[in-house]
Amino acid sequence: MEELRGRTTRRLEIALEGAPAGWASAVAGTRVVEARHNRYTLEVEEQVPVREILSAAQTHGDIVHFAWRESSLTEIFREAVTA
Repeated sequence: MEELRGRTTRRLEIALEGAPAGWASAVAGTRVVEARHNRYTLEVEEQVPVREILSAAQTHGDIVHFAWRESSLTEIFREAVTA
């Protein structure tokens, strides 16, 4: 299972207070896969340094949560089937 998880897309979960809508769309090397209220899930390209995303988040609001999110079994299956 860990081997499959290691091959899936990197996802970062960020919660910000006071951030303007759409701020995450402007972060280079990422794609917003979910945005609810002040919580965003980003797909992050392998070469993008996490500190760049952290810096972008800090300039747009107060960080409440910032962590990697493991892919669910459903996400792993979808990526394996479509690859």
